[in-house]
Amino acid sequence: MNSNRLDQILIRLGYINEEQIKTALQKQKTCGGRIGTHLLSNRDINEEQLSEALAIQHQVPAFDKNQHPISEEFVKTIPGELIACHEVLPIDYDAGSGILTMVVTDPKNDKSLAEVKRVIKCSKIRLLVTPEAVFAKLVADLGLDAEIEGPHQMVKLPDLFEQTNNVMVELEAQPLLPPAEKNLPKTLMVSNEVFLKNFLGPIFEREGMQLVAPTEGNEIRDHLNGGQIRTVLVDHDLAPEIRHWCRHRPLSLPGLDIIEFSGIGDSLLNNLAPYEKMYQSLTQSLKIITEGHTSRAAFTPPYDLLREDIGNLARILEMNRLAVDALRLAALMIVPTRISVATKNFITAPEDDFAGIDWVRTLEQAKALQFPWPIDDAIRSFREILSERVNLKEFVDRDPELALAAQILALVWYHFYGVSREPVHGDSYALTVKSELRKKSGLLARSEVIETYLRLIEKSSENLRATAYYQVFIVGKNDHNLLQFTTRLRHLGYHPIHIGTLDEAARMSERQPPAAIFIHEPSFPEEMLLCSSLFRKNESVTLYAITMEHDPSRMLNLFDAGFDDVFTFPHNMDIIAARLRKTTREPQKTNRPGSFQAAFSAFSFTDLLQGLSQGLKSVKVGLLRSNGTKATIYLNRGQLEHAACGQLRGPEAIYEVITWLEDGEFSVEPAVEFPEQNIQMPLESVLMEGCRILDESLA
Repeated sequence: MNSNRLDQILIRLGYINEEQIKTALQKQKTCGGRIGTHLLSNRDINEEQLSEALAIQHQVPAFDKNQHPISEEFVKTIPGELIACHEVLPIDYDAGSGILTMVVTDPKNDKSLAEVKRVIKCSKIRLLVTPEAVFAKLVADLGLDAEIEGPHQMVKLPDLFEQTNNVMVELEAQPLLPPAEKNLPKTLMVSNEVFLKNFLGPIFEREGMQLVAPTEGNEIRDHLNGGQIRTVLVDHDLAPEIRHWCRHRPLSLPGLDIIEFSGIGDSLLNNLAPYEKMYQSLTQSLKIITEGHTSRAAFTPPYDLLREDIGNLARILEMNRLAVDALRLAALMIVPTRISVATKNFITAPEDDFAGIDWVRTLEQAKALQFPWPIDDAIRSFREILSERVNLKEFVDRDPELALAAQILALVWYHFYGVSREPVHGDSYALTVKSELRKKSGLLARSEVIETYLRLIEKSSENLRATAYYQVFIVGKNDHNLLQFTTRLRHLGYHPIHIGTLDEAARMSERQPPAAIFIHEPSFPEEMLLCSSLFRKNESVTLYAITMEHDPSRMLNLFDAGFDDVFTFPHNMDIIAARLRKTTREPQKTNRPGSFQAAFSAFSFTDLLQGLSQGLKSVKVGLLRSNGTKATIYLNRGQLEHAACGQLRGPEAIYEVITWLEDGEFSVEPAVEFPEQNIQMPLESVLMEGCRILDESLA
């Protein structure tokens, strides 16, 4: 064994062991660089220990800033290119003796030393060795701003994208391994910054990820073709070429996210808000815009269903995250035409509004958004494919990524606009969809894309059967809040019918019972408590109240009057959608008089108990959290008597339920028998103590 190897010297000095060397060698194989740098970044050794070992290895004194002063005036006379190219830093020159003192990372690089002697015209050189990490900090502290790397370490981009049979290695994409496997998907970094690679590699590893940072174009290509790369971290200057190659290569790169950066500092400082929150904000803004577009449309697209299917299909087909998010936004940008297009044949429809889409306004929106993925190009491609006037194979060959995006948009849109605009009943729906979509093979999408979508539809058929195009009645005066609520129901895929009076709604309900009836309390403040007698002739009808009141007593009165649920403005459409899906999916159960159920997000736990207490109710309250935790509370004529939550009993059970915040739901039913009393405190005292405990836990 070579006793002059750096790792063996460090072992003899007692600074490291064989296991630490093994780890550093593995990182060196993956990320490149010098083994001493990896040992240093792993904190196996410190800078002084590494300097000592380098001095022994090269038989050259180690640089010590306390013993070897630097002449800054002299350093400023040295060409920056000399320092950057050869990793040498002349720190002093004695004109009398002709000796030049230099700090170096590799004392055996004779070629570099000879070049320095030639440029500076000195006769003798005194060398001081230091680790490359220390050398980089030293150069930075002197304000030289040199990039410390040699030409052999640069990424050779010109050779990277030559698509010749001799160079390109086309491999089948490997399937993603489950998280339990050791061989996790890797992040590929394409950068000319060697020290950046050495710096980020250990950070990724410490956080349970793998960073691969090859230095040659062929290595980069082989990693991409290997199928395990899911993210590419690329310098800003190199990003356009990387993106172009990935989008146009013959073999697709499924799910590949390309993230560009101009510098670590810029990337961190410019990240003022998490991407996910910004995307949610953008989505909510576009939802509001779509409400204006659909107010006079002949057909209101079920935007929520479109977004869900487009996003799920794009993910299954392994498009990258940015593309998936962009396509979900594209669904919200589809502006329906104001002219009713009776035909389902897109070819014979009017040129400017075929398939029920106002293409001019749709493209204007997409272009104005300026999302960092070409949504406008995807919508243009979507229009081309939807017209069925293009050769799909040639279209795919021209730009595989945009072609796949367009096929997804076209297929999902055709499903909801061209195939199904009626309520979904029985197995005939699935057969109809399969038949109609398969007819479009080679026209709207490749057969494998269609079959993937059909499998997705089968998995989500229960939700679709409980959502698509069911009639619901909206009863009340036509104010802004009710109009907005009606529009949002259309976006969920329902067919809302606005009715002005209770009597008219009751007559229509008798003729054709809807899936649900929403009654606007501000429109009928005096008649609300009598609604049950009007609509309960058909016990299967689900009755909801929409109110502006947040008073718990008023809400309990509405429950007592026979309403199945009460929603307050501003309403949460996700909760309403979940309630409607449950209503249309499951047979309606006949509730006992005085019983009802709701979620904490609609009716808070403390409001519930206060309302029951003020109403002098004798009830059993069943509570359920999303994680499966259950609780039971009894009130006897408004007095809190018994509570249980898991292993907790009495007031402690109430305190625990208070910590659930909005994560829970409840059901209330009349009670005549009560378990043994385990609470002696007044309700207000229990609630105040529970809220105090909650505040302390959140502080």
